[in-house]
Amino acid sequence: MSAPHVASLLLMRHRSMAAYAAHLRRGPALGASAGVRFSQAMLTTGGAGGVVFPAFSPSRSALFTVWEDESALDQHLAGETFHDWRESARELLLVRLLATRVKGTWDGRELLTPLPCGRDPGPMAVLTRVAVRYAIAPKMYAWALPRIARQLHRRHGVLLSIGMTNRPVRIGATFSMWRSLHEMQRFGYHDTPHGAVQRGAREHRWFDEELFVRFRVLSADGRWRGSIFSGPLR
Repeated sequence: MSAPHVASLLLMRHRSMAAYAAHLRRGPALGASAGVRFSQAMLTTGGAGGVVFPAFSPSRSALFTVWEDESALDQHLAGETFHDWRESARELLLVRLLATRVKGTWDGRELLTPLPCGRDPGPMAVLTRVAVRYAIAPKMYAWALPRIARQLHRRHGVLLSIGMTNRPVRIGATFSMWRSLHEMQRFGYHDTPHGAVQRGAREHRWFDEELFVRFRVLSADGRWRGSIFSGPLR
């Protein structure tokens, strides 16, 4: 049986705009590298809670990548490109991920085949990505996302939360990392601002495309917004 595909999210706070520009140039090239199934560079938010447009910061970026297997990721981490990124970043965090549930597509592509693992207690992470209908964008960004960001900032059990985009306004993505599945589900599905957005999206077709991926967090290494992560999470 072949090894499962793994994903990674690389977060960077750059020392300069020149370093950020260099990262953007190398990000697309990574997609053509051996062992890489998919790669997308994005802007990220910088504030607490971390899901609000227009809070995207040109000094912060994310690189989401799907790898053939974990050895392909390890080979990249030992190479020159990752070494240069690490040296040029004020902060850098690498999260290794294994998909356990996938629903939807990314620009029409099915990126990951989930590896069922039952009700994995955690730590775990969630990636969401939506193509927002332009007519609903003002409501999303003025009302829904600020409420979600405030709730995330106060939420017990959340280890990390950011917003991401490669096409501001049209594309909205979030990544959050949690201590447990139970704490994530309380936030995502109960009577909360996030739950209200989900109901509105279903009832009024807010989005042209949606993607939801639940991951087991294999490890998180580095520093982000002053928090230090090292190896497997507990």
